[in-house]
Amino acid sequence: NYFSFQISATTKAKRLEPDFDVVLCYQLTPILQMHPAIRYCQKHRKPLVCYCLDLAPESGSRIVKRIPFLPDLYDRYSRWAYQQCACIAVTSRGFSDYLQTRHGIHPERIIYLPQHASPELLEQDLSKKADTQIEFLFAGNMGNGPRLDTILMATQKLLEWGKKNFRVTFIGNGSAKTKLMSMARDMKLDDHVRFLEGVPMEKMPSVYRTADALLITLRKGQITV
Repeated sequence: NYFSFQISATTKAKRLEPDFDVVLCYQLTPILQMHPAIRYCQKHRKPLVCYCLDLAPESGSRIVKRIPFLPDLYDRYSRWAYQQCACIAVTSRGFSDYLQTRHGIHPERIIYLPQHASPELLEQDLSKKADTQIEFLFAGNMGNGPRLDTILMATQKLLEWGKKNFRVTFIGNGSAKTKLMSMARDMKLDDHVRFLEGVPMEKMPSVYRTADALLITLRKGQITV
């Protein structure tokens, strides 16, 4: 994933005609996915715009630190990659500070471009409608990065403290979902935790209206939106 795309896509990009005025790439983990765009822009002297959706090297540190020489190499590559951009659009204002202090990117080359939702969604009243038990909601990708097991441990702690009138709902899918479901069963949380499949976007407002609070978790020390 980290290297095969970088190599194959860069080879492909070098064969493209110089017909484009500007190149747009987006940056998730890993930052190496920017490499084909960078090489194309270098070859044809075109400006590169990066839409930054994740922070490198911060976002890849958990993986690269397993090999002794990689963290420093990944840090230097990240700095070099960002420096190749004529403009970097960031999804969170906090990203701007990170890029300036960590990678020396001039603030004039950074713009704030948040991820969007349609006006129909933004204008809706998503407050909870029914006054029943307290509902906590996690909606999204259930991957390994966010440490969603923290929510299960917090649920267990609430029950130990005698708090009963609540429920936690996980909605969505992801690589960690099966593990989380098994963990919830082992911890005997079935009466207070449920897992649902993802739903179409147009149905999400009704899902949000069931919740008193939405949950977001991070690994210790992790920097993100």
